[in-house]
Amino acid sequence: MARLNKFWNKIIRVRVELDVERNQKSGDVYGVEAKLEVPGPDIQVGSKSSDMHAAIDEIMPRLERLLVKTKGKLESRLRKNRKSDNSKF
Repeated sequence: MARLNKFWNKIIRVRVELDVERNQKSGDVYGVEAKLEVPGPDIQVGSKSSDMHAAIDEIMPRLERLLVKTKGKLESRLRKNRKSDNSKF
């Protein structure tokens, strides 16, 4: 999760929940849910797999993509607001 800082250094908090569902027929199912608290809306991603490491590896690219998207939207809004504030003078 620390590598997410290279995409945006304004991450407030990261919360990761790991879960194991025991099933006699299909075996163990591992769940991972990550929630990033960032300026703007929080980012939440989850995944399930038969392997814990695979579930974690599955959510990382999605977190990175959503983090970059959220950062871009917020920065775009800030630029737009600055332009409209400057045009008033």
